[in-house]
Amino acid sequence: GILYGLAERGMEADYLGEEGKYVRVLLEDRELYIEKRFVTNAENPIPEEGTAYAKSGAEVFSSPYLTGEPLEKLKQNTPLIVIEEFGELMLVKTESTEGFIRADLVSPVKISWSGGGGGSSGGGADGGDISLGSRSVVRPIPDLNPSRRGTETEEELAGKLRILANGAELYLLIVTAGDKLMVLSSDEETCEIWTGEETGTIPRWAIALAGDVPFEEWKGYAASKARLYDSYRLAGEYEDIKVNTVITVLLPAGQGFFVEAGGHPGYMSASDISEKQIVWSGGSGNSGGEWTAPVL
Repeated sequence: GILYGLAERGMEADYLGEEGKYVRVLLEDRELYIEKRFVTNAENPIPEEGTAYAKSGAEVFSSPYLTGEPLEKLKQNTPLIVIEEFGELMLVKTESTEGFIRADLVSPVKISWSGGGGGSSGGGADGGDISLGSRSVVRPIPDLNPSRRGTETEEELAGKLRILANGAELYLLIVTAGDKLMVLSSDEETCEIWTGEETGTIPRWAIALAGDVPFEEWKGYAASKARLYDSYRLAGEYEDIKVNTVITVLLPAGQGFFVEAGGHPGYMSASDISEKQIVWSGGSGNSGGEWTAPVL
């Protein structure tokens, strides 16, 4: 998108239509675009706050795109106040901060360790603790509705919309590969674009300017635990990619690359792409030697 500015939570806008994963809205007398996941029908009630707990590895970010340095890195079972749930995100409060967190790293119940050996404890029942091992059992806590709010339909969105997230990006235009744009200025990070009516910005990597050396596509292989993201920010929704899946690297994109993996376009971190196939030698866990194609 050609960036116009950032939205504030609670802003209201008129619904004008949809384009892919974006909603077209009338806001501040301008027609703008915003991702569907960041809006809801203004008539929907504001949800009551709920209690939940952080899973291991959870982090809180100021950006709804989960980028930048985290505001807080959470220990397992850190108590959370859930303000809002939307898509794969939650807006939460801790004792010291407020921000966005991946919904799959939040548990509606406190995670506890049960005593005893390898037998089943039955701790996974609704409203109960999640039993993981051998530690003291803590008391159950009230359950939080674990369902995520899915993307609303066109009929559900039609009318007045409420914006759910501070920092959600508002776009003047949505552009695709091959579009020609009027560039007013550029630096290493961004290009300033004239749309014919307004000026906005787009990441520099997404634009090919006259004089740029064309990028030469190359093929690599997926490393262990590689991820294919739907966003160049390398955050949010992703697909796990099997080791040694052939990766066609099409374009540098911010901190990673725009690629095709298994017939699917997306974005990958440079560290998830190997120039050579990964070979595992027996027993040692080390890689080495030449890869040989399997034969029947």
